[in-house]
Amino acid sequence: MSLLATEGIGIFNYRHIALSERLDPTDYEGSTHKATWLLLSAWSKEADRAARLLEAILVGSKSLSEWLELVGVIKPARQLFARDWLEAWSIDLNIFSSDTKRRNEMSYRPTGISKPTPHKLDPISDLVAPLFHSWAVLEPFSNSVSVALDLALLRQALWLAFDRGLCKYEKWEEVLDSLEEVMPEMLFLALNAQDESADALFAAAMIEQAPSNRATPILARALLMLRLSSASTASLVTASGVTKLDVRFWWSLYGSNLGLWETPDSLEVFSDLWNEVAEAKDEADFRISAITGEASVRRIGEILSRDISLTQFSRAPMWLLGFD
Repeated sequence: MSLLATEGIGIFNYRHIALSERLDPTDYEGSTHKATWLLLSAWSKEADRAARLLEAILVGSKSLSEWLELVGVIKPARQLFARDWLEAWSIDLNIFSSDTKRRNEMSYRPTGISKPTPHKLDPISDLVAPLFHSWAVLEPFSNSVSVALDLALLRQALWLAFDRGLCKYEKWEEVLDSLEEVMPEMLFLALNAQDESADALFAAAMIEQAPSNRATPILARALLMLRLSSASTASLVTASGVTKLDVRFWWSLYGSNLGLWETPDSLEVFSDLWNEVAEAKDEADFRISAITGEASVRRIGEILSRDISLTQFSRAPMWLLGFD
């Protein structure tokens, strides 16, 4: 819904409106899930639309689209990457729009799904790992990269280009090596490094995981959609010239209501919101590693709930909006 809003498409309650470039409105009707899925699918298939997402995410001084161009990926092919990401990561909209019972289970009875998949819950792999991996990819990275996930998205895009034969190199090593001279050294080393958290996130988000009642794949896809929509929003903010001060009326109340700060003036930059998460994550990791014997869901839950910041993923968009 946020992503579509940046393109002039408003998803409301059974009545939805799309604005043309001339601001002429077109009405649509339908349930929220179904309308969002249909409009997102239609929007992504229009020429150059989805490719804007690759232009909105910057790694160093270049967008994902520009990095792909450097390895020989033509613009129509870049459009396909973005479209594939949108389709795969928003698939839950389609599933839940056509399966009312499933949607009700997830929405109204999330703590007691009546027909879970035959899977014994493991507190570490099913609770701790997804939580820690999610925060790891959302950590503010450096001045040249907004978050660690952006670098992972570049690597993912480069791999797709190579795997589908859409770039000008025949070996994966050649794809990476071609960027060494045009990319800052630290950025290049990070691109080449293995990112366990990003790999886990992409694996969980795979479309093959969609029929599962497990929460992790759904949340993984939601997190990736969060990155795309926040990048689109940041791009719109930059283009409009709107400043952090201009929208203080919104973010000051938003953060106060969520308990992100004592006062709006207590932070110099939004990325400082990461500091509490990092401390809580390290503390929880230390306590979990000290557990002897088999870890119970209750014990892990007690540790993770000691600091509310670990559950406040609403912090992340604050430093993804482009105001810092």
